[in-house]
Amino acid sequence: MGDMKESKQIELFTDELDKLIGRYSSEFDLTVASMVGVLHVKIHELIYSAIIDEEGDEDEEDEEEETI
Repeated sequence: MGDMKESKQIELFTDELDKLIGRYSSEFDLTVASMVGVLHVKIHELIYSAIIDEEGDEDEEDEEEETI
């Protein structure tokens, strides 16, 4: 899927989230507040993961520069 435009990827991701949220809303007794809370936790996990990945990339670049 590397050839797919980001806008299309975002659209597909959004559609899948909509389906998942709809399914859990109809099949489970979760409150909206509970689902929003879970989504917030996932947002923070994604951000944290992105920060760690960026720091790792920077460390690798620093190591490469030191060896030159």
